Amino acid sequence: MIGTNDLARGRSVQYVSDHCRKIIENILRKSPNTELYIQSVLPTNPNIGGKFPGHKSKKNEILAVNKKLKAMSIELKIKYIDLHGPFSNSKGFLKSKYTHDGLHLSEAGYGKWKSVIQKYSNNK
Repeated sequence: MIGTNDLARGRSVQYVSDHCRKIIENILRKSPNTELYIQSVLPTNPNIGGKFPGHKSKKNEILAVNKKLKAMSIELKIKYIDLHGPFSNSKGFLKSKYTHDGLHLSEAGYGKWKSVIQKYSNNK
C-alpha cells in the first residue's frame, strides 16, 4: 500500500502516482513475466478516533491518486483492484466496521481485503 502516508506528509497526488509508476516500471523491466496488480488506496474515516488527522483528511487526494492508478493500470495493461469502493460508506469514508481508528484496518478489514483480492488469485 502506497499513498496515504505520503499524502499525509505533504506529498502531492502527482508525486505518489509518479513513484508508483517508477516501482511498476522497474518490476516490469526486471521481471517481465511477473503478473502485477495495482490496488487502489483505501479510504480513511476522519470521524473515528482522534489520531492521525493528517492522514484522515486526504479523501479528495486519495480519490485523485486512485483515478491516476486506474488510468495507469489501463495504460500498462495491469489489473486494477478497486479496494476503495468496497471499503467505503455512503460518504466515501472507510466503513467503521473495518477499522478501529479510521486509518488502519481491523481484523474484519483484513478479512474484507482478503475476500476482495482473492477473486484475482489462481489459488482461491
